[in-house]
Amino acid sequence: FIALVAKVAKADGRVQELEAQLIGIMFDDISAVFPNKEKTRGILKDIFNEEKKRNDDTKEIAQSLNILLGRRRLKRKQFVEFLIQLAFVDNGISSDEDKVLREIVHELNITSDEYTAMVAKFENMMKNRHQTMSLKEACKILGVKESDDMSVIKKTYRKLIRQYHPDI
Repeated sequence: FIALVAKVAKADGRVQELEAQLIGIMFDDISAVFPNKEKTRGILKDIFNEEKKRNDDTKEIAQSLNILLGRRRLKRKQFVEFLIQLAFVDNGISSDEDKVLREIVHELNITSDEYTAMVAKFENMMKNRHQTMSLKEACKILGVKESDDMSVIKKTYRKLIRQYHPDI
């Protein structure tokens, strides 16, 4: 999956800052379940960096993931939704990202209609976004102070994600 994340992130030429932040959070979350968090994060980063250099093996990697997932259709959709979210984070899905996503979706046995519906869901979320809230409002929702260190804010945010995210 990390290899496919690299393919989508790099599809439009470079890994954007927001993509890098989302990937970093994912690495932190995965690493947190292993005894040696730093070593695990390093391995994930190495896989990502190696795979973003290649664009000739996406089909094979997606096929391998499909085999590993077996009959777990929901897990396939969750992986694809994360990849779509990753593509969307830098202002929508580029044609190159869409091409890579469609190749992955095909190999994961997700129909074109299902993929289109997932993309439409993210497009609707983007259209329906409310105005950006103030820092004060955001801190109130998270339950932190504006003066708190960024590491405290991130830790609190990740805790709430684990608590309330529907895919957990």
